[in-house]
Amino acid sequence: MKHFNKFLYIINSLILFALLLTYLTPLIDPINFWPISFIGLAYPILLFINLLFLIFWFFSWKKYFWANFIIIFLGVSHVESFIGINEIEINQSVNSIKILSYNVRLFNKNENIKKQDIDNKIIKFIKSYDAQIFCVQEFEKSENTKILEHFFNTKIKDKIKLQIFSVYEEVNYGVIKDNICVYKDLKIDKDTIRVYNMHLQSNWIDSIKSSFQNRSNEVKIIKKHIESSPYKVILCGDLNDTPISYAYNKISKDMKDSFNKSAKGLGGSHTEIPMLRIDYIFTSKEIESYDYQKHNIKLSDHFPISCKISIP
Repeated sequence: MKHFNKFLYIINSLILFALLLTYLTPLIDPINFWPISFIGLAYPILLFINLLFLIFWFFSWKKYFWANFIIIFLGVSHVESFIGINEIEINQSVNSIKILSYNVRLFNKNENIKKQDIDNKIIKFIKSYDAQIFCVQEFEKSENTKILEHFFNTKIKDKIKLQIFSVYEEVNYGVIKDNICVYKDLKIDKDTIRVYNMHLQSNWIDSIKSSFQNRSNEVKIIKKHIESSPYKVILCGDLNDTPISYAYNKISKDMKDSFNKSAKGLGGSHTEIPMLRIDYIFTSKEIESYDYQKHNIKLSDHFPISCKISIP
């Protein structure tokens, strides 16, 4: 039994080392060393395995317990980016604004979901949530989706897979990079807010290196544009990276992640991969967000996410 425990601890040590490496992921640009970013994707799995070892060693051989405890404790701040631990807060502010973000995967144009009428079901959900601002990724214009033009009183931008729908007056519109990021300046009461909608490079197994490095370049371009904004900012979209990543660390600097502020429960936003949180709603620090929700409907490969905000 003693030799078996030592063998287990060798395996445990290797997984602990990998977990420790994930803590470095947000700090290292994939342009300089991309494999560290790949390790960062495995953080939830590595954490779960080491928690099992933590429990096992506590009841069997306590001297091995402490290494797990210390390394897990060093990264405990990352846990709240994957698991919401906030109390449910219902803010009844009359000035609250509902924000919805959703990667709709072309409204099932390619029939990835083998069910009928998916596009109309998505539209029905969007209308039922009744957001004042709706950011959609992988948009596909059709006779059915044109309904959203009338619902939000917003003209669809042709051939753009990133759309920002809003009930508010649009005073400016721009494309930072085709189908990577767009923005609108919206007149809200006496204030003007800049809303960004992004969809960064997807992960492809045959080009995982370029996926990480392309996102690094994309996020730098977007962040530079955000820093030049004359207005408070709301940033929605599909980052295609987890909260333990260089892309997340870069884009979230000096902003608030609405999930961290008011979410409760597991944050995974991909319907096929548990715990994979890649969809976000960020705000400028001056904007308060609350009532974060992940809507558990499987009409795409992403869950829609939402929150409410108040603008001081």
